[in-house]
Order: sequence, then structure tokens, then C-alpha cells
Amino acid sequence: MQNVTTEQAINNAVASSKMEGLIPTSRDLELIKSFVSGKITHEELLNIIKAECQRA
Repeated sequence: MQNVTTEQAINNAVASSKMEGLIPTSRDLELIKSFVSGKITHEELLNIIKAECQRA
């Protein structure tokens, strides 16, 4: 098995999402990177997403 960097894993996930028709925004990518780097917790990520959905 090949080791991948966090950045490669994110790029792979983004490519997979695009193949499903979901295009992440720059804000989405910022949140994902904050989560995987440990800057925010899973609960914080969900709360941010919920708040942003409620504003839309």
C-alpha cells in the first residue's frame, strides 16, 4: 500500500466528490483542511456547517 499525504487524500476526496457532481467551494476546502489538520473538531465542523446552512 502506498502512503499518501494529507493533501493527496484531500485531493482524492475532492475528485471523488466532483465525479458525483458535487463541487466543493473554497470555503468547503478551508473547512476540510482545518478539520484534518486538527484546528477544529468534528463537532465544531458540524456546527459550522449547520450554521452556514441555516443562513442560506
